[in-house]
Amino acid sequence: MEHCAYLVSVSEEALVNFERRVVRTRTVFDSAFDHIIHLRPMRMSDSVALQRHRLSGVPSSFWMLCHCLAGGMPRDVLRVARMMIELHRRSMVGKELDAVTTQLVDLEVQAVKRGFQQRVARDVVAGGDPKLVKLISDPQWPKITTGGLQTAADELLAGPEPTEAKTALAAALLYYSVVLEIFRRDSQIGVGWWHSSLGAARGKPLDEDPLAVDLARAHQQLAVDPPTALQQLRQVQGHLEAA
Repeated sequence: MEHCAYLVSVSEEALVNFERRVVRTRTVFDSAFDHIIHLRPMRMSDSVALQRHRLSGVPSSFWMLCHCLAGGMPRDVLRVARMMIELHRRSMVGKELDAVTTQLVDLEVQAVKRGFQQRVARDVVAGGDPKLVKLISDPQWPKITTGGLQTAADELLAGPEPTEAKTALAAALLYYSVVLEIFRRDSQIGVGWWHSSLGAARGKPLDEDPLAVDLARAHQQLAVDPPTALQQLRQVQGHLEAA
């Protein structure tokens, strides 16, 4: 159509596939677009501002939780925020931040498990571990605590060569373990974040906080490069231990 331009949003996975075009056979995706722009995830201060624009009166700490669970991707940030508000309206969780965090992490973990079911089943046909199919089907696995998620991730990575599915699932569980640790009731990291957000213009010191930066990078790698995400999450755990 004359004088009309089309703007299309694609997933991170699709963008990675496009950027590998030099070393693989070209596909229709390569010729579909005139220009590709890679948008980085939002900074935490921008994420909080976006959510405040939608709904006022919610403490910044809850918006920061939504940001971390979504990795700063605008669409996912709003999705998690809507889910959190719906949980609150149904009175399904307590009003304390740690209770909300646990419930949201539980929902996210169950969604991740559903997403891995077919992939794990295919791995079993190819000689993978059938025990993983039973684990994913178990609604009580893993235990939604910092230690429970950490243990589940370690068990998935045990052995000389964990499968790609195990590595990816372990990275996701470790990520949620870190989120639970940051947003627990007595977290000094969390307290520091709240004060940084309240006391600085647009939260710039918070956006530059090494823990916040590494956490965002780890989330960005979860879908495209789980081994790298695991390495970055170990760095985040180092920040937590040093705090």
